[in-house]
Amino acid sequence: MNASYSNDSRMGPGAMYESEALRLQREADNFTKKFEHEKKRLMILEDQFNQAEAELKEKQSQLDKVRPATAKVKKDQHQMKTMENQLDQHLKHFNEL
Repeated sequence: MNASYSNDSRMGPGAMYESEALRLQREADNFTKKFEHEKKRLMILEDQFNQAEAELKEKQSQLDKVRPATAKVKKDQHQMKTMENQLDQHLKHFNEL
């Protein structure tokens, strides 16, 4: 009577372990599938990032060509002011003669 209720009598001596092995195999397969999907997604995102970074660098280089650097503008402004002052001084000297 006791034997009729045990797992061994209904499913056979290794059935519980076999179903556990199948479950673990399914979990491993699902994990592998998800992992491969995430790997592909990461590769796509890395490609998009690299393209965006290259585009940013290209636009920055184009902008540098079109717009001079702030330091150069300040230097040019200082040089213009110095030359204007020299011109004023020479004009005063010339007018005195």
